[in-house]
Amino acid sequence: MALSTFSDGSYLELIAAQPKADPVALMHHEWSAQIQGNAGPGAWAARVADIGVERSRLQAAGVQVSELEKSGRARPDGFQLKWETAQVGSATRGTFFPFLIRDFTPREQRTGKALNNGILGVSRVVIAVRDLQASIARFRKAYGWPEPLFVDDPAFGGRVAVFADTPVALTAPHDESSWVSTRLEQFGEGPCGIVFRASAKNPLKKELGELVARKSPERPMRYPVGWLKVGSVAPGAIPWHLGIE
Repeated sequence: MALSTFSDGSYLELIAAQPKADPVALMHHEWSAQIQGNAGPGAWAARVADIGVERSRLQAAGVQVSELEKSGRARPDGFQLKWETAQVGSATRGTFFPFLIRDFTPREQRTGKALNNGILGVSRVVIAVRDLQASIARFRKAYGWPEPLFVDDPAFGGRVAVFADTPVALTAPHDESSWVSTRLEQFGEGPCGIVFRASAKNPLKKELGELVARKSPERPMRYPVGWLKVGSVAPGAIPWHLGIE
């Protein structure tokens, strides 16, 4: 695994199977399908101010949350990292709701220094779901959010429900030929797109042209208007989308 950390504190964790990995152990890993299928985004996590308080709040809202689980690993230099997590909901960890995480050791010791490449952070996760309205209801129940704004986004390839001022958007396949439908069939519900917040000088922004989110009565929030379709260069690969705002 490797981490790419951004200036706002968010990060991407890149995970792959070890060389000569035990196939049985790999098969039983919770993200085995995503790792072996080169899925791109596979799961997501959220850091909260107080993991115990958030766990209790979610439970009071009727959302299933696991017991807190302590974990850790040794870095190559021998420094021992320690953290704890809690799974939210009954789906595979982090594939629908984010799992919760709290560091015991200094967080920067785990995540490293922020990259200086014009990417300011991960601003939104787009989650592929089978039933858009039911999934909206689940998020609203868990977090008390208002109704999302629906955006028909041809560049993305479907309808996206965007929760204003949150890191969450949802999408469902418009028909069986949709790339979202293909992802759902292979990996189940889970992240299918990531949106980066980028500075004006970032090369991706220049490459994609005018990507500054527009605000209007019909679009009263920041929403990425530039998408890079990735994961589709190899035969049989499952695409996913990278957005820039």
